[in-house]
Amino acid sequence: MLRARLHAQPQRQRRLSLAPAGAFAALLGVLVFAGLFPVRVAGTATQPLFAANRISLPGLPAASGAGAGSELAARAVPLTIVAPQVTGDAVLSAQNSTDAARQALLQQQQSGQGAGGQAQQTDRTPIFFEHKVQNGDTVTGIAARFGIATKYISWNNVDIISDIDALAPGMTLQIPSVEGIIHSVRYGETVSEIAARYDAKSRDIVEFRANGLAGDPNRLREGTLILVPGGRIVPLAPAARPAPVAAAAPAAAPAAVA
Repeated sequence: MLRARLHAQPQRQRRLSLAPAGAFAALLGVLVFAGLFPVRVAGTATQPLFAANRISLPGLPAASGAGAGSELAARAVPLTIVAPQVTGDAVLSAQNSTDAARQALLQQQQSGQGAGGQAQQTDRTPIFFEHKVQNGDTVTGIAARFGIATKYISWNNVDIISDIDALAPGMTLQIPSVEGIIHSVRYGETVSEIAARYDAKSRDIVEFRANGLAGDPNRLREGTLILVPGGRIVPLAPAARPAPVAAAAPAAAPAAVA
């Protein structure tokens, strides 16, 4: 009898341990079934409760009527751009800064000129600059602005400047990039002849990079413009006048015979 009771207790404990597992499996089955086959309750709303037509945002008109939640329309807002006021002093200051930068560039280019007048400018150095005369411009002021002597402006614009003290506004002047003479090569001219004409050195002409000769005088071409660094206008020597011929002395009269 005692043995039968001892044998029945393990079976009872096994049934008690299986009961929670069965309840959990049943609950899981109900949840899965409800998810696969949802039950709709009559009278419930199928649309989401959070509708766009009930949103109120700053800058947006309030929605009203059916279908208002399908689109959002923003009220047009004018765009205003406020520019700082520019005074005449600011404009002059900007212009002065541009002139200062140009003068600094000219000084930097001219600083490459070595002893003996040999030019060592960069490839960007032009043969000459063009300057349009403004009201109040003077030859002295223009020469100081470009860092050259006044005579080089006069020499390179002899066909334009009739009076260096009276420049007409609007005229265009040719300003050499370095002190020298702008020359148009003629047929048959050589570098040596051009150098002798302007009292300059042939080496300075062929080594000035803006001339495009690359150190070779044979690359000189007719019709091209070159710059003769250090050249000057040599005044023509006055033509020699022929010496006057002395008049012949009159012949002595023959002596009278007694």
